[in-house]
Amino acid sequence: MKIRRHKHTKRVLKYYKANFKFDTKLFNVLIDGTFANEALNGKINLAEQLPKFFDVKDNKCKLWTTKCAIHETEILGKPTRGAMLILKQYQVAECKHKRNFISSEKCFKNLISESGDTKFIVATQSDSLKEIVRSVPGTPLMIISHNAINLEKPSEKTDDLVNKRLEGKLAPNLDQMKVIKQLKKKLNEQKPQVKRIQKKRKAKEPNPLSCKKKKKTQQFSNKK
Repeated sequence: MKIRRHKHTKRVLKYYKANFKFDTKLFNVLIDGTFANEALNGKINLAEQLPKFFDVKDNKCKLWTTKCAIHETEILGKPTRGAMLILKQYQVAECKHKRNFISSEKCFKNLISESGDTKFIVATQSDSLKEIVRSVPGTPLMIISHNAINLEKPSEKTDDLVNKRLEGKLAPNLDQMKVIKQLKKKLNEQKPQVKRIQKKRKAKEPNPLSCKKKKKTQQFSNKK
């Protein structure tokens, strides 16, 4: 099972590297309270396990969160206290909300929608945040399933964008179309024009069936 999961992870990461220029030597994982809480319940040490998951050194896997996500765990109180302490150990990604905190779902959506240099892998157990991540093309989604860390396959939105890009690459652009038209024009000019020789039509004989038969004239003899 571990071998299959490892192969799946490598295949997914290769896909994001090829199509969205993800750095497969430095990983940035954006973690919310639900993921941290699930890891705590499953006794998964994310700081230790995530570098192993990506098969890189510890300093090549950076764990991130936001102030909004931390604040969310704070206001929920005792049930998420452990998740709050975990999130406070991670680097804080700058969001535009400062003291006007919003839900981690909206906060994460803003971060991944902006075209920045840092490409995040979003780690969450929230169903609503999962749908948000799947709707943003080119954003990998990480979850915990059966007490193991998993990387989801690319979403439909991501696949659609990749397919459209491929179609755009295959189709000729405006400049290429102009060149194609010019080449066709030159080829047509270079083609030798063959004159058609018109054969003289021979006069056709009348159709015997269409000709009327001559009426026979009866000759009367004078009787003496």
